[in-house]
Amino acid sequence: MNLYILRHGHASADHGSDFHRELDVRGRQEVGVTAARLRSANLQKIVSSPLLRARQTAEIVRHVLALDIDIEEWIEIIPDGDPGLVLSRLEEIPVCSVLLVSHQPLVSSLVELASDEHIYLGTAAVVGIEMDISQARCGRVILQETVHSRR
Repeated sequence: MNLYILRHGHASADHGSDFHRELDVRGRQEVGVTAARLRSANLQKIVSSPLLRARQTAEIVRHVLALDIDIEEWIEIIPDGDPGLVLSRLEEIPVCSVLLVSHQPLVSSLVELASDEHIYLGTAAVVGIEMDISQARCGRVILQETVHSRR
C-alpha cells in the first residue's frame, strides 16, 4: 500500500471549539498546492478526521484532483489518536493508494510508526510511505512535501 499522510492546512485560531476550526485563506492555498503535488499518487481512498479543518482539507484535495470517491471520516484519526489502532484499521482497506488527513501529533506519530523515520509535518505537509501495512516500521518514504506559504 502507498499511504499518504497529510496534515490539514492552516486553520483560524479564533473559533471557540477546536472541532469547528476552519481553514483560513492561507490554509486553503497551502492545501491546493499540496493537492497538485499528489496528482501522480492515483489515490483510491481518502480518510479524514471528523474535525472541520481536516474535512475541508480532504474536500480540497478531492476537488483539485477531480476524484470521484467518497471521503470517509474516522474518529480514530483525531489529534491524539492511537497510531497503532489507525494502522490496524488501514489493514482492512483493499486498495493500493490511500490519503489520510489528520492532525499533529498523530500525523508525525503515524509516519514514525510506519517508516521508523521521525518527520515533523507542518500544515498542509504530506509524506507518502510505500509499505506492507501489516509490518510497522518497515515502510519506505517515497514522498515528502512541505508547503512554504508567502505572507
